[in-house]
Amino acid sequence: MNNATSSMSVLTMLLDCTTQGLAYVVPVTENGHLVDFALQLANRAGSAWLERYLEDSSPGLLRAKRTGSADPDWLNELATVWQMGAPAERDQYDARWRQWTRLSFQPMADGLVIRFTDITEQKARSGSSPGRSGPSPLPEQAANVLSAVTEQYTLLQSVIDNSLTGIVLYGIVRDGSGAIVDFVYKLTNEVNARTTGRSVAEMTGKRLLSLFPNVSRAGFYDKLVQVAETQEPHQWTFRIDSDNIECWIEASLVPHGEDVLFTFLDITDLKKKELELQQHAGALALANLDLKRSNEYLQQFAYVASHDLQEPLRKIQSFGDILTVQYGPLLPEGATRHIDRMQNAARRMSNLVNDLLTYSRLATHQQPFQAVNLRRVVDSVLGDRELAILGSKARIEVGELPTVMADPGQMYQLFGNLIGNALKYVTPGKVPVVQVSSRRIEAEALPTEVLTVNAPGSQAYWEITVRDEGIGFEEKYLDRLFGMFQRLHGKTQYEGSGMGLAICKRVVDNHRGGITAYSQPGSGSVFVVYLPVELP
Repeated sequence: MNNATSSMSVLTMLLDCTTQGLAYVVPVTENGHLVDFALQLANRAGSAWLERYLEDSSPGLLRAKRTGSADPDWLNELATVWQMGAPAERDQYDARWRQWTRLSFQPMADGLVIRFTDITEQKARSGSSPGRSGPSPLPEQAANVLSAVTEQYTLLQSVIDNSLTGIVLYGIVRDGSGAIVDFVYKLTNEVNARTTGRSVAEMTGKRLLSLFPNVSRAGFYDKLVQVAETQEPHQWTFRIDSDNIECWIEASLVPHGEDVLFTFLDITDLKKKELELQQHAGALALANLDLKRSNEYLQQFAYVASHDLQEPLRKIQSFGDILTVQYGPLLPEGATRHIDRMQNAARRMSNLVNDLLTYSRLATHQQPFQAVNLRRVVDSVLGDRELAILGSKARIEVGELPTVMADPGQMYQLFGNLIGNALKYVTPGKVPVVQVSSRRIEAEALPTEVLTVNAPGSQAYWEITVRDEGIGFEEKYLDRLFGMFQRLHGKTQYEGSGMGLAICKRVVDNHRGGITAYSQPGSGSVFVVYLPVELP
């Protein structure tokens, strides 16, 4: 979700670089009749043009109070263009500003694209009087690209609004000394609107403390400041009882540059069931069944949402290519760099969505267990990474590995991520060294940190070790190492979504095993997987 939002922000920044005004409006109807148009999207030049002649555009373009000497007929012409479904163009003169503007209207599936082009010099050269003629200074395909991008923006917003998770992107507000004094709503969705009792329009662009002055009561504001200052993500569960909001939520805060992404799941019903369980022990079995069904539904939703997000991401990348190849000479200086950043952000978001999809499938698409030779699994992983191994001159040593009852696809994901990390997190210029080995141990010899996930009744385990001589990490971070979106190194240093070890943890949990790690910075890492010799 964050990276997709970042891609749209970069695209908006790119549109802001052009001197041509662009706006996207949608019809407003009452009882099936067109009564107005609402502004949905505009670049900087388009917003400036509208603000000259519309004192307040929040109720809609047609109902807004008009100022200045501009002929308002162009506003009424919007209705004609929408009803006829055909593009139109007109030239308009503003005596107060002594400016000619060419207005172009292009209908699309859900609204209209308006282009505002300053043609004052062109009119001065030709000595023309007011009229409705003349070609557009940019190819018509440019409007089509904007329309297509708007459709993808609408699709992404639809996915966000139909999510079961509340989503908010907060912008950080600082004072003159750089201290954080507030946060502003840059993006939110309908789930958050229902939870807070305020509409998306009421919140977007407004400050947090002005809308919810008692937000610090549950410690939420302090957590926001902490994540913004430390750039460390935070997950926790808490109860809100302020500003007419009363609920339990499972929350996550993730830093995103000068923004903070807040996602949450309303677990009020689950908390109520938990309290009921404490009072009525006999209802335990039924509540667990309800919880299991809820989790299965969420996992299925995550799979569908992740799958549907791929298409708009691919479209964003395609439109970025179109802008670069077809309109490169027309773009302002530096625009290509912004497009490249947009493409990179979309690619990172695509990788993240793929990893989320893999994570959700581990719970919803598990195959029946069968005898799996782990040596063959490791050989397959190494074969798929042959070019990377040859390129880095990595030294790989694989000892005897057992045959276990497992899902073969999940075993490939487990060792693919562990070996892939061992090859990736290496000091630049150093040859990667990876050692894979195993031994059989008794249940009593399991380390304390994996006792909570062992298979009840299993007498013995296979201890499988993946050792490297890479950059390592500090063991104080072990408790969050296997969580979702957890990264111990910056994305500019080492690529990744922060999902690889979370996938490993889910795989070993599915097989009633455990996983842990030992490391020191600069001294390499040892990841140890424990799988039951026999599943009970």
